Amino acid sequence: MSSNIRTTSRTKNETIPFETVIVIPPDGGWGWVIVAAAFICNMIIDGSLYTFGIFLDDIASTFDVPKTKIAVISSVLSGFYYLSGPFVCALTNTIGFRFVGMAGGFGAALAIFITSQWTVLWPVFVTHGFCCGIAFGMVYVPSVLVIGFYFERWRALATSLASTGSSVGIIAFPAVIKIALDGFTWRFQFCCLAGMFIVVGLCALTYKPLKSIKLEPPDNILPTIESRGTAQEGEGMSLTSKFSRLTSYHNKAYPTAADFYRESNVLKELSQETIGGSTSILNSNAVVSRSSLCSRLTKTSRGPFNCLQPVAEEDEKAGCCPCIQRCNCSRCICYKRRKEPIARPMYRDDIFYGASLNKLPQYTSATRGPSSVASQSTRVIDYHLSVTRVAAQRDVREKYSCCPYPVKRTLVTMLDVSILKSRSFLFLAISGFFTTLGVYVPFVYIVERAQQKGINSKNAYFLLSVMGMANAVGRIVIGVMASLPHFNALLVSFLMVFSGGIATLVSSVWHVYEWQIGFACVYGSSIACLSAMRTVVIVDLVKLENLTTALGVTLVFQGIAAIISMPTVAVIISAMDDDYDAAFYFGGSVVTLGAIFLIPIQLMHYKGRRNVV
Repeated sequence: MSSNIRTTSRTKNETIPFETVIVIPPDGGWGWVIVAAAFICNMIIDGSLYTFGIFLDDIASTFDVPKTKIAVISSVLSGFYYLSGPFVCALTNTIGFRFVGMAGGFGAALAIFITSQWTVLWPVFVTHGFCCGIAFGMVYVPSVLVIGFYFERWRALATSLASTGSSVGIIAFPAVIKIALDGFTWRFQFCCLAGMFIVVGLCALTYKPLKSIKLEPPDNILPTIESRGTAQEGEGMSLTSKFSRLTSYHNKAYPTAADFYRESNVLKELSQETIGGSTSILNSNAVVSRSSLCSRLTKTSRGPFNCLQPVAEEDEKAGCCPCIQRCNCSRCICYKRRKEPIARPMYRDDIFYGASLNKLPQYTSATRGPSSVASQSTRVIDYHLSVTRVAAQRDVREKYSCCPYPVKRTLVTMLDVSILKSRSFLFLAISGFFTTLGVYVPFVYIVERAQQKGINSKNAYFLLSVMGMANAVGRIVIGVMASLPHFNALLVSFLMVFSGGIATLVSSVWHVYEWQIGFACVYGSSIACLSAMRTVVIVDLVKLENLTTALGVTLVFQGIAAIISMPTVAVIISAMDDDYDAAFYFGGSVVTLGAIFLIPIQLMHYKGRRNVV
C-alpha cells in the first residue's frame, strides 16, 4: 500500500508542495543600509505625492485651466498608487525587490521628465497620473517588503524609521520648491524631481536578496504524513485535506512549512546541528562541508532522519550528494542552498506586518521557553516555518510563462473578495474607502485656501511643512504606544481618524494663521495612524493568515476612493463659486464618516471578547 501512495504522490507532483524555502533575517548589518535607502525612497515618493498642491497654480496657468482640473491629476496618481499594489506584489514575488524597485524609480523619473515637456494637458493625466502612480507603487511595495525580510526582532523600529521618510518628504518638499527653486517654472522643477527619482532607482540597488535556505523532505515523508492525516492546530484539517485543495492558487490552500514537517524531528535536527552550531551558515556564502555535516548529524541524530545535507542544484540529489549515495539509510533529508535563491516574499503570512512581532501569537508561542543558544535557534526556525507557506513544483518550473505561477498565486490571494464575508473587515474596508476619499483634500488645497483667505505665500507653503512635522511626531508616538502590552489599535485608530475629520471641518471656522497652524498640527498627527496601525488592526480582526488578502482588498477600496476623490471635490468647489472651504467641509465629513464606521467593529470586537471570557 505504501508503494501505491508513493506512486500517487509522484504523479501529482505538479500540485503537491515539494519545497520549502525560508530566509532567516540578519536583524541588522546590511539591513540598516536598506532602511536608509527605504527612508530616501519614501521621502521622495510621498513628498512629491502629498505636496502636489504646490504646483497647482503654475500648471493651471500654463494650460489655462481651472486649478481643480489640475488637482484631478493627483487623484489619478494616488489612485493607481493604491491599485497597483497587488500587481506590484505579484511582480516582486517573481523577480525580486531590487529589479522592481529600480524599474519603478527609473520609470517614474522618465514619466516625470516627459510630463514636463507636454504642451497639452490630457497626456499629463497619462504620464504623471497613470504611469507615475504605477511607478510609485513599484518603489513603495519593495521598500516595505524588503524590511520584513531583513528584520525580525527590530522590525518595528526599522519599519518606523523607513516610514518616517514620508513625513520628512512632506516637510522638505515645500521648502525646496519655494526656497531653492523659487523663480523657476514648474517644468524645470519637474526636471529636478525626475533627477530625484533617479536617486530612488539607485537606492533600490541596495535591496540585495538574502541567501535562502531550502528544506527538502525525503520521498517517503509525504506518504507518511498523508497516511496519518495529522490534524492541524486551530483548523481541524489534515494535511491530506490540504493537499486535495492545492489546485487552488490561494495561499491558504497550502500548508505552512511547520505543518509540512510536523511529523518529523527535522526542525529539531536542523536547529540544533546547523543553526545552533553556526548561525553564520544561514547568512554567509560559505558552503558547509558535506562529509563533516553529515557525520555530525549521524552521531547525534535522535529522530527518523540520519542525514542533513546541503544540496547544490535542483533535481541533482544523486549527483551532488555523495554522502547520500553512500548512505544506506532509508530516510534522508536535504538541506539545500541554491545558487539562485528563490525566496518568495508573498508566501510569508507576516510579510506586511510592520509592528513588533511580539504581538503575534505565532511568534510568542515559538519564542517561549529556555534561553540557551540552541533553543533560541530552534525558536527562530520554528517561527519562520510557521509563517511560511510551501511552494508547488510548478512554482519553479514555470520560468518563462507570460503569467507565471507566483504571479497567479499572489493575485488570487490578494484579490480574494470572499474575505468581505467577515462583517468586521467589511466595515474596515468601507471605513478605509471614506477615509481615503477625503484624506488628500487638505494636502492638495491647504495652500490655495490659505492664499485665498489672505495668508501670504510663504506662510501658506509652511502649513504643509507643519503637517509633515506633526505627522513625524505622530508616527513616533504611535510606535511607542503600540509596544505597550494592552494597546488597543482599533480604538486609537478611531480616535485619531475622528479627530482628523473634526479638525478638517472646523478648520474653516477661522482663517487666521495661528488657527491654520493648529489645524495642520492636529491633522498631520492624526493621519499618522492610517499607515502605522493598518496592519495591526487587520491582524487583530482577521488573524495573521488573512493579512495579505485583507490588505490587497483594502488597497482596491482605497484606490477607487482616491480616483474619485478630486473629481468629486472639483464639482463641489465649482458649485460653491470656487470657495475652497467647501472642499474642506467635504473632506472633513467623509473622514469623520470613515471613523464612524470603525465603531461597529469595536463593538463586535468587544462582544466577541466578552463571549470568550
